[in-house]
Amino acid sequence: MNKEFQRTILDFTRAGIMIIDSDMHNIVYVNSFAMDMIGVRKDEILGHLCHGYICPAEVGECPITDLKQKVDLSERQLIKANGERIPVLKSIVPVRQNGRRYLIESFIDISEQKRAEEGLSEVGKSRVLIGKG
Repeated sequence: MNKEFQRTILDFTRAGIMIIDSDMHNIVYVNSFAMDMIGVRKDEILGHLCHGYICPAEVGECPITDLKQKVDLSERQLIKANGERIPVLKSIVPVRQNGRRYLIESFIDISEQKRAEEGLSEVGKSRVLIGKG
């Protein structure tokens, strides 16, 4: 597959996809869906550190490179450009390309699911309170 074909696939995938330089922690690629979720243009995000920008982890506390955690379909938070944090289901895989280390991140917004869960939880609490009366 050529690079243009690969980029077309990544840009039309209905999940946010980013590539992070594993050593420097700066963003080297972001697909259209991720830019829409975060609320930025490509020139506003490329080259930025992921710490505190899209990821709430502090410098030196990267879950993958520093804390050696595995992130595979884990609930995490994504920081939008306006500072709002949204729940996402995230996976990260480390890769090597041309002697450099990268993290490929994919994530989907689960805000609607979380709101639905909270609504169901409130209904359950109401039923318990009514039953006790």
